[in-house]
Amino acid sequence: MEGLVPAGKGKRFAAGIIDLVVVPIVLGVVIALALFMASDAVRNIVLIFINVAWLIFRDAVWAPGRAMIKTRVISLLGGKVTLLQSFVRNIFLIVPFVLSTGYVCEIARLLISGSLLGRRIAYGITLVLVLAFFPAVIAGGPLAVVGLLLALIAPIVFLVLDKEPVASGRLADIWAKTQVVEA
Repeated sequence: MEGLVPAGKGKRFAAGIIDLVVVPIVLGVVIALALFMASDAVRNIVLIFINVAWLIFRDAVWAPGRAMIKTRVISLLGGKVTLLQSFVRNIFLIVPFVLSTGYVCEIARLLISGSLLGRRIAYGITLVLVLAFFPAVIAGGPLAVVGLLLALIAPIVFLVLDKEPVASGRLADIWAKTQVVEA
């Protein structure tokens, strides 16, 4: 995309703090208060739906953090980012339990961008830390084991699919054919 400047790590991080931490906390508190009298199951389902909808909306439509920091997501295929591209960009943040290790792996990819070996070590450490909880998780029952297995997905995917000597951005951006650029 001619004339577009990729957004720097600092700008992406600042926008991410607003869009991935502040906004979800505010949304969560407002929705939880609105659903105070609802059952836990209903409240949890609504909160998960709102989180997924927010992640897709922030890429495909508008995000306050990106607006303040003056960055935007573009499609490398031309045109606006599609809902499918937005979903793919956020897959590691949408699936519960995967997001815990997905965040760690994406941050490692961005912060250790110049060293494939360094990133692989970070992914490997993440994998080992998740596996270290295995004995305690077994005592937690079948749902806890499913959560642990889901948490193993991100580091394994990153170990297998991150092959660039110098990381060019989030791995999910490569899959979705998107890029965060200066607005």
